[in-house]
Amino acid sequence: MHDVMRKLAIVFSFLLLSACGFHLRGDLALPPAMQSTFISYNGTDAGLLRSVARALALADGGIARNPESATAILSLPVAGVQQRVLAKDTEGRPREYEIAVVLVFRVTTPEGVILVPSQEVQRSANVVLDPTQPLANAGDVARAVESLREEAVWDMLRRIAASDVRLPVENGIDDPLEARE
Repeated sequence: MHDVMRKLAIVFSFLLLSACGFHLRGDLALPPAMQSTFISYNGTDAGLLRSVARALALADGGIARNPESATAILSLPVAGVQQRVLAKDTEGRPREYEIAVVLVFRVTTPEGVILVPSQEVQRSANVVLDPTQPLANAGDVARAVESLREEAVWDMLRRIAASDVRLPVENGIDDPLEARE
């Protein structure tokens, strides 16, 4: 009985970790071109930027502090959260929201050569609210946004990992990263 409970606890722990967006290192193989990636993002969603940086680090991608020292630039020209009221109660209070996270990305070299063309990732979910519990609703919406944000970021990285990213030939050297050393 004790072994069964322990095994259930381990399985439950893994389910919780996967539900929050946690991924083990090595779960994703980013292209070598992203060994030092600068994230170009002018948006206001700091949570999204943190999610991208954390996911890159977990996928063994390096993060460059400026584009000059980067081997790749991950551009996020469109990234944000959209909320739309789907239903209201009899007093006009929101009862159900549709929440969507939209993420448009592309990967280039610092010189502007496109490694991964522009793509869009979108994740959405509906959140049913209790109009009499505004504080609980705020927490439910925040958790939904965070979960959708993590899903979108990991989907973006999976797409990048699946693409055939090859650095251009530079001065007869197949891998320009060698030329920088």
